Amino acid sequence: PGHPKPLYREVALLVMLRRRPVCPYVIDIGDSLSIVLEYPQPCVSLQEFISVENGVSEDVAYIIMRQVVKAVMHCIKRKIFYHDINLRNVLVNTTNPKPKVKLIDFSSARLLDNSGYDSRTYTGAAHFQPPEVFGMPRYYAIPTNVWSLGVLLFTMLMGRPPFLLVKDVFAGQYWVPPSLDGSK
Repeated sequence: PGHPKPLYREVALLVMLRRRPVCPYVIDIGDSLSIVLEYPQPCVSLQEFISVENGVSEDVAYIIMRQVVKAVMHCIKRKIFYHDINLRNVLVNTTNPKPKVKLIDFSSARLLDNSGYDSRTYTGAAHFQPPEVFGMPRYYAIPTNVWSLGVLLFTMLMGRPPFLLVKDVFAGQYWVPPSLDGSK
């Protein structure tokens, strides 16, 4: 948006999200487009972080979730629907005792549309899909993000997602660890 030549959607949305002094550099040389982004070192995906740490404590989950929620809110304030919250799309910088996180991969992101999105076009990670994607013709950005954030938190604390199969999401069949199962 606002650029004299067409840009790929991901690059255009990243340009809309940028903040000074940390922002992507976009190099447009006619027939090619390059984007230079920060890649904090050393860092791992949240999926790797959970695996290496063998799950995370409530304190670490709080630190990570606070930052992820803040990043998602930043997107929404700038009218961007970050469409693919999942363990692979959260980078964790491991140099500090308190992990710092960044959202990556905006290839599924879209401009925020309050009229919703066609459920047949959902492209996010299967374990993070909200039930609306299965049973309704449309789904909406903020409820979808809230659902995905809940799945992210559950997965950090329990070491696995609450739903193993896509059909389990629609059926409401979620996994509860034996230590939390009150039926015993």
